[in-house]
Amino acid sequence: MVQLRAYASRHSQRLTAARLIACVRVCFIALLVGCSDDPSSPLQTPPQRSTLRITVSTSGADVDTDGYFLSIDQSREPVQVGSNGSVTFYGVGVGAYHLTLTGLAPNCVMDPGSTEVAVLSPGLDMSAELHVTCSAFGAVQVTVATTGDDRDGNGYAVAVNGPAMSSSADIPTSDATGVVRVPAGHYTVQLRGVAANCDGADLGPRELDVVSGETHTLDFAIVCTPARRLAFVVTDNSANTRIYTVRSDGTGPLPLINSDANDTDPAWSPDGSKIAFTSDRDGPRAIYVMNEDGSNVKRLTPLTGDSFRPAWSPDGSRIAFVSVRDANTDVYVMKADGTGEQRLTTHLALDSDPAWSPDGARIAFASERDGNAEIYVMNADGSSVTRLTINSMEDRHPAWSPDGTRLAFRGSQCSNPSDTSTCYPTIFVVGPSGPPVMVGTGDDPAWSPDGRQIAVTGVSCDDYYYYDYVCSIRGLGILVPFTNGQPGSQPAWDPELTSGQHTQPRWRP
Repeated sequence: MVQLRAYASRHSQRLTAARLIACVRVCFIALLVGCSDDPSSPLQTPPQRSTLRITVSTSGADVDTDGYFLSIDQSREPVQVGSNGSVTFYGVGVGAYHLTLTGLAPNCVMDPGSTEVAVLSPGLDMSAELHVTCSAFGAVQVTVATTGDDRDGNGYAVAVNGPAMSSSADIPTSDATGVVRVPAGHYTVQLRGVAANCDGADLGPRELDVVSGETHTLDFAIVCTPARRLAFVVTDNSANTRIYTVRSDGTGPLPLINSDANDTDPAWSPDGSKIAFTSDRDGPRAIYVMNEDGSNVKRLTPLTGDSFRPAWSPDGSRIAFVSVRDANTDVYVMKADGTGEQRLTTHLALDSDPAWSPDGARIAFASERDGNAEIYVMNADGSSVTRLTINSMEDRHPAWSPDGTRLAFRGSQCSNPSDTSTCYPTIFVVGPSGPPVMVGTGDDPAWSPDGRQIAVTGVSCDDYYYYDYVCSIRGLGILVPFTNGQPGSQPAWDPELTSGQHTQPRWRP
């Protein structure tokens, strides 16, 4: 009726019934084929659209059987097409179209030269062809031979990493073979999942050029030594913390004491027969000692203030610890039986985390005396305090290497140094010269007795929502920070000993 009123108004005359019927017929047709706003112009018919049929063909070796996704312009959603199939697009207007295939396997490429289609006029039935060529995969065959004691019962995994593709394969036993198929290219090959008590002369990464259609063989020889025990802390469902031990091959977790108290900070005596620890079983936190099997628990420090973080001297005659007395947190030392306490630090700032050097002459510790927490070193009698690290973020939990030449500690790595919300716990190692070297994420480092590995509390941090990091405890793990005595560019997590709320690993000597 809107069209009818416009028609009558424009002619300014009274319509007869016959003329009215004719007008309605005209306007009804106009609604079907399109009306012009100008009554003097002829009725317009929209242009007829075209169809475009795309045929895809694939040839070669190791053809991609999953098919691809085809798109002809940004305004249309990609559609799935088989490796040898076709798709028809309807309602295609006049213009130039760029054909795109995605979802190709890394060994397949689309032939160039046929990706542009021009629709020059309406109402056409057009077609175009795309061709994909696939090359044969190469194979990386890895064989592992394992000797020695306490062999890795879970086997290993081989990882093959390259710019075009990364893949892996399980090697189910300690003497077996795994095969990884990848496109031709340059790759690094690394054996993973090696237990902490096992080692090899060249675990990788090894460089390898893979040739299409060929099999490349790599051999690894692993030697395992008797597994050592580590003490660690478990937070259970009741939110209490308990001390366990586990073998360095990840087997045999064993609780030492079962109480309703919070037991933390395990520290092995140099001969491995005792473990000093922190507990609140009698009220304030205090230092206790027990046999390595959890028996014969004895309190060493008085209940006059919190005491924690015990550390044995290398000869086993003394224990350094932290105590909060007179509203101040300082480092103390006592004889192994709890007598002869001596205060080593007297600064008003917080001093904590004592760690003896292997020769017993020095103690590393963390202190906030210069602002944020940094690592310091002093003589065993508390004299000659020297600052070791200078960092805008806090550094804590120092640990000496067995040869006394290096210190591992927990620092922070930040995506944005000016924003603390982007920081996560990171293990650094500092030597007699040069800046600290980052060796992996984690907390509370502890060197293995042979100095090859560092046990840590594993930490997993996720980047989310405005770049804030949320970090959670991953369990216990082993970092391999050095290769042939040199810092590694990509230190490995090798392996994960435990998972869950497990912290503070400490090796049995």
